[in-house]
Amino acid sequence: MLPIVPTAVIPNVEPLLLDFQGAARMLSSTTWTVRNLLWAKKIPFVKIGRRFLIDPADIRAFIAREKAEQMAA
Repeated sequence: MLPIVPTAVIPNVEPLLLDFQGAARMLSSTTWTVRNLLWAKKIPFVKIGRRFLIDPADIRAFIAREKAEQMAA
């Protein structure tokens, strides 16, 4: 039997990939906004089975690109 570990001991680990809901939370937007960004190829994704998954680093890169474009305009 595995020992019970208090949750305070387990570090807060960021997931490697996010689903639509996780990406939407990270962008403070809706899942449809995330879907539209994927369909427009503005954020890369990984498809596993029927699921579209997004790397949090790609979301951060998207935010940085958008900031740079808005500052240049």
